[in-house]
Amino acid sequence: QWYRGVNGMTGFTEEAFAALSVRVREARQVDKKIICSLMFDEMSIRKQVEWDGKKFLGYVDVGLEIDDDSAPIATECLVLMVVCLNGNWKIPCGYFLIDGLTGAERANIINQCLLKLHDVGVYVSSITCDGPSCNFAMMETLGTQLEPPNIKSWFPHPADSSIRVNV
Repeated sequence: QWYRGVNGMTGFTEEAFAALSVRVREARQVDKKIICSLMFDEMSIRKQVEWDGKKFLGYVDVGLEIDDDSAPIATECLVLMVVCLNGNWKIPCGYFLIDGLTGAERANIINQCLLKLHDVGVYVSSITCDGPSCNFAMMETLGTQLEPPNIKSWFPHPADSSIRVNV
């Protein structure tokens, strides 16, 4: 039933953040925090453009609602999901159609997601992803140092620098 009311367009899923807000309110009533891990990964998709009756779909789309057919055709879908660490649930919170992203572009999406989660009251203690070089570049942009001997496997939260986000 919930999925029928979901917009389903690229970008952050506002319905997911509304559901998270409800979870946070319920947790606060019993003096509890919602502690989560933010996970993300890319999935290869078929290069294809389709007309849905209103607009063409299949071009690179990072949720900015820019209607431009000069954009490249997407080859991957970057999916973000929040997994509760002190509960038993997970929820996808956004996806983006991409054709490769730099480390800085990935870091920007992660920071935006962290800010949106912070705004609804979700505490993110860690980020989990696989290890391609683009993700290492993203982690470096966020403020980590993953090369020995001076390993720093955390970065300050963009909304509150006193909060550490582990990688």
